[in-house]
Amino acid sequence: MTWMPLEVKRTKDNGIVVLQCNGMLTIGPGTTVLLEACREAMAATGTAGLLIDLAGIERLDSAGMGAMVTVMNECGAKKVGLAIYGMTQRVKELLAITRLDGVLPCFADAASARAALTNRERRAARGSE
Repeated sequence: MTWMPLEVKRTKDNGIVVLQCNGMLTIGPGTTVLLEACREAMAATGTAGLLIDLAGIERLDSAGMGAMVTVMNECGAKKVGLAIYGMTQRVKELLAITRLDGVLPCFADAASARAALTNRERRAARGSE
């Protein structure tokens, strides 16, 4: 089986940046590509939240999981919402084994992830966050 290096496709809609990840989220270029894409998205004017789609992740290692935790921490520091969705069964199992599924903001699908970010923005606008 040939593994693909990580590629991230970025789209933006109403302040929400969607990062569609495909390939390997592993030590080296994979983690670098993810971190750079997230940092660029957070730095862009008007970014209120990041949706990270992991449906295309073929392989994930501890460095990739660490990169996701780094993204979560950086989003928190910059007050940018984060929601992760589209995990394959294997990625779900790895996150469960490491207990990161209870730390990272993981959602079953794109609609529930987007709803979580939208609800977060509404609460922030009312001053409840």
